[in-house]
Amino acid sequence: MNKAFYLLYLGLVSVSCQSDNFYQTTRYFITDKQEYNVGEIVVLEAFIKPEKDQKSIRFYRNFKNLQISFTLMNDSAKKFNSEWTAWTGENLSETDIIEYSITQEKPFQKTYKIRIEEEGDSLTLSIPEMNYHSAFESKLVFDKRTIVRIHGFCSPIDPEIGASLEEYFDVKDIRINK
Repeated sequence: MNKAFYLLYLGLVSVSCQSDNFYQTTRYFITDKQEYNVGEIVVLEAFIKPEKDQKSIRFYRNFKNLQISFTLMNDSAKKFNSEWTAWTGENLSETDIIEYSITQEKPFQKTYKIRIEEEGDSLTLSIPEMNYHSAFESKLVFDKRTIVRIHGFCSPIDPEIGASLEEYFDVKDIRINK
């Protein structure tokens, strides 16, 4: 009897708790250009489209759980998807939650403005809206063989038990010139 009650209780709890995920969505970035110069702004747009008709997704109001990071890619310098910067959401606190209903015709879209600045031997990428800054060695960034890879990740607010959490965006590559 106790075992049956326990299983019933677990079933009710799992049905009543709201969980979310970004499964069955296509996640990608676009930028306004492919190459940028120091002092310019990268306009980065994040898109999330459902693979089927409609899906609900949830974000913190400050988009703490839509995270962005950067890495340098340069085969000759042996840089390949290593030394990722910190994720943008690490500096932000949890806020209230907004739910979005997305469709093929009306995907989720969020625009970020990334500043490119150089100071001394460092090139900084910053997203003021996210209170985010990351720096790289200027010399390596300006090498014509180097690309800056933009990574993205959607972190579910209440993932279901056992979720794989493989909610990555397709990467976006850009170049930065002096």
